[in-house]
Amino acid sequence: MSERKSRRGWTGVLVLLIALIFVVLIRLLLPSSFRGETLPNPNGYDDLIAASKTVTGNVLTVTELEKADTEELRALIGKNREALARASVGLGRQSVVALAKSPSVEAHFENFGALRTLGRLLACEAALIDLEGHAPEAARLYGNVIRYGRAISDGGVLPERLAEGPVQHAGLQGLNRLIPTLSANESQQLAKEFERLDRDREPLAHVFDRDLEFNLARGGWPARAAYYLHRKSMQTMLSPAKAAAEKADRLNQIWLRLFASALALRAYRLDHPDAPVPPTLDALVPTYLEAVPFDPFSQGPLKFKVQGDTVQVYSVGSNGRDDGGTVSPSRNPAEGDLRLESP
Repeated sequence: MSERKSRRGWTGVLVLLIALIFVVLIRLLLPSSFRGETLPNPNGYDDLIAASKTVTGNVLTVTELEKADTEELRALIGKNREALARASVGLGRQSVVALAKSPSVEAHFENFGALRTLGRLLACEAALIDLEGHAPEAARLYGNVIRYGRAISDGGVLPERLAEGPVQHAGLQGLNRLIPTLSANESQQLAKEFERLDRDREPLAHVFDRDLEFNLARGGWPARAAYYLHRKSMQTMLSPAKAAAEKADRLNQIWLRLFASALALRAYRLDHPDAPVPPTLDALVPTYLEAVPFDPFSQGPLKFKVQGDTVQVYSVGSNGRDDGGTVSPSRNPAEGDLRLESP
């Protein structure tokens, strides 16, 4: 009797083991059901993809843009009106990267390269209006470049998230020159927009998870088998790349928060021309800022330094050390503080 029970027990274990092996094999061998994020309808990303495919001519880089003249920019913008109009439609809609629509990794990143070119074109458009002396419209268009960086990143994988900051750089750089020309209302509206972009940022951990799922799905069963068999060692191998991505992502966060602070401070000072400089950023909450911006490098609020009528808002930077608002002379982001000059 006991021998029969023992056999039944071993039979049950064997059945469970076979079932487990079957589940693992199914998971490895069947095609992935990767679906990506739920897409809005209409999806602004589709408009941006369509716009990027109609861009023509030599679209200037950020470095080339600094040396461009009005005639050169007019010629470039003149032959890309269709692309810019379609991009404007896309920027007016919710945008989520359509990963599952890509037939292959190569096709997806070919599209992404075209989208980055379109981002440079938007920066060229803003720079042209800036050179022609239309500051309010130029500020709006530089804002579009910043919004665009987010529009081609949301719902995407790690390369798209890391490209968000560089795409936005030209917009932030151009807008920084225009802050002293903006009205209180224009400054306040942009500050609120930057706060919203910062607040709505998807946690980087979610992007890491999606990036892994996307690459395992596109790599087929060999990639999935390799990952499941060597998960711990592969995670260790990827750890330095993740740390670098986290640092780059924090830097992008910081610049949005510094700009929101500078714009809010300008709006406050225009609205209160006879008032003394506010002693802290708390004075801007809740009218000009929803909350005092947080510095992920210091794990506290952004620093606020008043010297007479001059104000500096700054982050301690990636080394975590407060240098009193002194930036690195070598332009090394690992040293010195990060700041914008307050208007």
